[in-house]
Amino acid sequence: MPPTTINNSRITYLDNIRFRIVMLVVILHVFCAYSQYTPWWPINDKNSEFADLVLFWLDLFLMPTLFFIAGYFTLQSIRTHGTLTFIKTRLFRLGIPWFVGIILMGPIKQYFFNYSRGYNADLWVNFINHVKTFLFFDTGYIQSTTHFSQQYFWFLSVLILFSLIFAAAYTLAKRRGWSFPKPDNALSNRFLLSVFFIGTLITSLITVFLYKHNISAYGSEKWVIVASILQFQPSRIAIYVFSFALGVYAFYCHWLKDKPIPFHPVFWIVFTSVLFIVTLILTRMNAQAYFNNMVIVSSFIIVRTLLVFSILLATLSVNSRYGNQTSSLHLALAKSSYSVYLIHMVPVYAVQLVLLNIAI
Repeated sequence: MPPTTINNSRITYLDNIRFRIVMLVVILHVFCAYSQYTPWWPINDKNSEFADLVLFWLDLFLMPTLFFIAGYFTLQSIRTHGTLTFIKTRLFRLGIPWFVGIILMGPIKQYFFNYSRGYNADLWVNFINHVKTFLFFDTGYIQSTTHFSQQYFWFLSVLILFSLIFAAAYTLAKRRGWSFPKPDNALSNRFLLSVFFIGTLITSLITVFLYKHNISAYGSEKWVIVASILQFQPSRIAIYVFSFALGVYAFYCHWLKDKPIPFHPVFWIVFTSVLFIVTLILTRMNAQAYFNNMVIVSSFIIVRTLLVFSILLATLSVNSRYGNQTSSLHLALAKSSYSVYLIHMVPVYAVQLVLLNIAI
């Protein structure tokens, strides 16, 4: 049977997935205070290998999944409301929180960073310096914790860009009378899996090139800022583009409404588990080779990209069967997912700071 929907337009389990992913983003940010991989985090407490593993796992799939869901609802929204209304709504719903967020969260982050390390912590001074650096409209790599950064609002900047590009392409195609042919076998398991695997290959090839030019000797990935209004990690942008495009195409082909994800969820869970172990092994080999062995680097990126999409398929498969809850609580939580994403960081910082001062 097709998945449960709300008003025959929204797929219930996608809304539920989005809320669960946002809660995992909160958990990711909680564990950032306890990982050796995030020494730049405002509150850096005692590190643990468990926190490292949690970060490694969650960092793989959270944002690609959110971009997939955003892409799925983008085509639906632009068809329902029209291009102009779609753009106005996106700029209002995403643009205003993005602007307020990048202006306010930078000083707050710097305040927690300075206070937790015993440095001079003046929120007003941080705010003035932050606004000044924003007005430089700097373009290039983010070099330090004092460099202007959009924090976690980078996701909104990239999503706005994707939405505007798609709206422009959609309008151009409509005016020129172009149409993207829907394959006769678009709902077959073979076609669905071929799209995922071909997408994995193309995404991996692009990522290998970007990864090689944007990875440090210690394996950290650089962030790029463009005129203070766009921020992303170059080595991950390809997978975000494909995830968003895949979401658009999934709606176009009615995959999630008319066709379940192929194979039982147990298959995807087992397949994902195997890929995760292989990814861990390749990650260690990559680090031991100081990220310079292109054979290991390429293998690592291909397997990691395949793992990301395997997790996505596992998530869709499990939730399409067991995640269609429509209780008032689930609907309220799904509706609040965006608000939780926007405001969660301040309480996370505060709790981390309180725990930092507690001797255990």
